[in-house]
Amino acid sequence: MLAKLSQRVQSNKNVIKNMDLLSPGTGLIIWQLFALTCTLLFITAWVVILRSKSLDSSTKRIWMLATMLIPILGPVLFFVSRSSLKKS
Repeated sequence: MLAKLSQRVQSNKNVIKNMDLLSPGTGLIIWQLFALTCTLLFITAWVVILRSKSLDSSTKRIWMLATMLIPILGPVLFFVSRSSLKKS
């Protein structure tokens, strides 16, 4: 009886170890959210750039290149400069 109980306890420990392998850590979740945010920012910037009628084709190409080569800062700069152009 005691042997069966110890086997069951050992089996439960193995299950818990396997569950630790399946659940991501907090750091991984934060990095995934960061990557998702960057991707959404990039896609949104490209959609706005391509649909913008106030930008000529060469300016669109420059902004698309900037958002592609400078992944986080490029889209942010685009949205900041776009909002400052709308105010003036």
